[in-house]
Amino acid sequence: MDQQPHLLFVDDENLLHTLFERLFTRNGFKVTCCASAIQAIEELKTTTFDLVVTDFMMPDMDGFSLLGHIREHYPTTRVIMVTAHANVQHAVRMMQHGAIDYIPKPFTTADLVDRVKASLSKEVPESATAQSESKKDSPSGSKGKTSVQYIGESASISRLKSVLPRVS
Repeated sequence: MDQQPHLLFVDDENLLHTLFERLFTRNGFKVTCCASAIQAIEELKTTTFDLVVTDFMMPDMDGFSLLGHIREHYPTTRVIMVTAHANVQHAVRMMQHGAIDYIPKPFTTADLVDRVKASLSKEVPESATAQSESKKDSPSGSKGKTSVQYIGESASISRLKSVLPRVS
């Protein structure tokens, strides 16, 4: 049982909690769900998670603030941002600040499982916090090498891949 990856899902849509729990338990994961970022912060104090999947738009505290908290206090914990309000600038900002993936809603359950598995297979460098700190200081980010790998073939990801070179 200790071999099971432990996921934390943070979304204020409680109906999704049951879906996430059933879907990922069937795929061999241990799952904890929270309805708010504040509740997630409390969970993170007592439990180690391999991956946090968080919605962006939530009352009280948004997913970006939660991402910042996780990067600061739990730098090796991977974070996937999920949002119904996807756009290229938003995706770039989330990735620059340490999200390992960015998934626009709506998504298929198969795509979500694949992307979670792919994110867990990636190594999270110890210097992830240092990299995101240096990008915070410079609004345009660094002009050095940036390696970002996008997983997925959805229309949104394809558009993101085609637009990012022009944006950068």
